[in-house]
Amino acid sequence: MLLLKVSTEIKDQMIINRLKMEEKQKILRKRAKALARLSMEDALEEHLLEVVQFRLARENYALESAYIREVVNFSGLTPVPCTPSFIAGIINLRGQIVSVVDLKVLFDLPLSAPPDSAKVIILNHNEMEMGLLVDKLKGATAFAIDLIQPSPSSLTDKTQAYLKGVFGRDVAVLDAKAVLLDESLIVDEDVGA
Repeated sequence: MLLLKVSTEIKDQMIINRLKMEEKQKILRKRAKALARLSMEDALEEHLLEVVQFRLARENYALESAYIREVVNFSGLTPVPCTPSFIAGIINLRGQIVSVVDLKVLFDLPLSAPPDSAKVIILNHNEMEMGLLVDKLKGATAFAIDLIQPSPSSLTDKTQAYLKGVFGRDVAVLDAKAVLLDESLIVDEDVGA
């Protein structure tokens, strides 16, 4: 009788241990799935470039959103004498003076007056800041980095210097950092002197 009782207790303990083990494995499987899902999401995010798309002279462009401080409505500019033609002027942004570049002039695109839908995209990187005058904001999206193709060789060297590449058939992806750090776009007191 004692042997039967011990045997039953051992069986019961084995069942309890097995249930505990199955429960542990279930918890571990659940955790593994969650970690795998997070890893896949991280991998996807690493291969995506978040951008803001805009129109400029009937062409589609995009800028990496990491370099965009904000987008403001275009309500006119103050022209600055003795500056290069690509400097459209300056704006007062809550007490801060920001130079605005006219990309149409910079890229030798057909010139026209800014439409009612025009915006100024404020770029920022470290201490550098400038505005880019665009015809129309299209919105924010993300592109797969692997799908960005090299810039077509038909573009001018000047334009290619500011491009990361082309997405799809018609979206030129600008290199915001290259624009911000290009010393030829920085206006100082020596210009026009």
